[in-house]
Amino acid sequence: MRLVYKKSGREVAVGQQVRLDDGVVFEVTHFKPPHKPSSSGKVSVRRIGEKTSSEYYVHVIGAEWIEREDRDFFSMREGQESTLTHQDMLDAIEGKETA
Repeated sequence: MRLVYKKSGREVAVGQQVRLDDGVVFEVTHFKPPHKPSSSGKVSVRRIGEKTSSEYYVHVIGAEWIEREDRDFFSMREGQESTLTHQDMLDAIEGKETA
């Protein structure tokens, strides 16, 4: 699982500076992955020149997690429950079409 900026596809790294929509520049100090499939994870940032960090959802800095292993890859939307059976999944792995 990797945290990347939506616009550029570049991976987020601790120490990078990010400019929020209001123009304020922050430094990424820490991030943590989602704790469950319907979660988006968090990122900690601090204003340049300050010592205290604040924690936000990753979308605040324009980022998203990719290559997530915690979600059912058959689901079409985040948080959607899969209605596929075990056999459907086996068929998909073998390249057979499911209804």
